[in-house]
Amino acid sequence: MNQRFDLFAFSLLLFAVILTVWLIVLPVSLDGIARWQTLISGAATFLGIIVASWNVTRQMRLAARGREQDRIERELPGLREAAYFLGRFEMAFGNDAKASPVRDEFKALQLDEAQISDFLAQVIKALPMTPDVIKRRLALELFQLRGAAQRVVENEDRLKRAKGALDRAERTTGLSVSEAKTALERTELVLQAAIERFEKAVREVKNFRIEVTTRIKGERARGEALRRELERSLALRE
Repeated sequence: MNQRFDLFAFSLLLFAVILTVWLIVLPVSLDGIARWQTLISGAATFLGIIVASWNVTRQMRLAARGREQDRIERELPGLREAAYFLGRFEMAFGNDAKASPVRDEFKALQLDEAQISDFLAQVIKALPMTPDVIKRRLALELFQLRGAAQRVVENEDRLKRAKGALDRAERTTGLSVSEAKTALERTELVLQAAIERFEKAVREVKNFRIEVTTRIKGERARGEALRRELERSLALRE
């Protein structure tokens, strides 16, 4: 291991060496020392204060870096947990996100509460290590996604019924074909709007997962940098 000397410590050592050489080489007058005793005592006291202040500041910096490293080590597992959880929905999205597989994934995870507060409680239970801020944001994003997927599935069923009604109207006398066509067109418009909201919710969930994974990378890099700084400060780096 290599002992690290910073600039301040080296300057103190150099000053001590110069002072020692000066006292040895040059003649020392006791009367002169007595006249300058107060100044010498003051300078020594001032130097001691500087050294003590530097040591205290150094210890405070080390403590702050240690706390930050502890925080990162506590939060990283929870962030990975959230990224994995969101990854399950990315797998359900596939290349072309469909509402039905997404709804089925919510059922598989038993995230079925209708109220946002109850839904949040389910997410908290599923992600015990994840930081609270991430859990709340994740619960909101998934709650909106589930609602959008459910509306798409419901409107797809309505569209099937509307097409069946139009087919029966065209084959059966006495039924209004125009009314059936109007109902079909209205259902198609509602379904298209639901699909657009679902696609927006899918993009937001994907972006949130990217945000979480980016934070994981950043925290890992910061944790490694803090570790190296602590090693250098404690002169433990080989």
